[in-house]
Amino acid sequence: MSARRLPPGTRLLDVAGHAKPQGSKRHVGNGVMVESSKGLKAWRDQLKVLAQQQRPPHPFAGPVEITLGFRFVRPKSHYFTGRRSDVLREDAPRWATTKNVGDGSKLQRAVEDSLVDACWLADDSLVARWVGEKVWVDRHTGTPGVRITVRELAA
Repeated sequence: MSARRLPPGTRLLDVAGHAKPQGSKRHVGNGVMVESSKGLKAWRDQLKVLAQQQRPPHPFAGPVEITLGFRFVRPKSHYFTGRRSDVLREDAPRWATTKNVGDGSKLQRAVEDSLVDACWLADDSLVARWVGEKVWVDRHTGTPGVRITVRELAA
């Protein structure tokens, strides 16, 4: 968490971990559907627990803006090999756009549902404005996860 003061009606939560997208469900028989994303339950549980620990006194009940900054550990292919294996290649991308990190809307869905479960939001339909990014972080010094900012909007 940042030491700086947040404006009234704003909450900040930084969650370390490996973000998982929530999206497609698959049919397993007898009308039962399960999430197809491996690791989603653990990620949502982690989000929920940390959000509950820093829960606002009352859930946001009006329109909000949500800002999500997802951080993913760079793959080995972004670095040189051999003795320079800790040096980032000049052509390594800044933005995490590979399929294995998931698409932004599905990552956002997992966060929003966890915030509802943790009583930060009365309902995820209250998200009227959203901003997000997916960036790479250094595999040695960076921390994967998501930084979440929720801000009340004037009704």
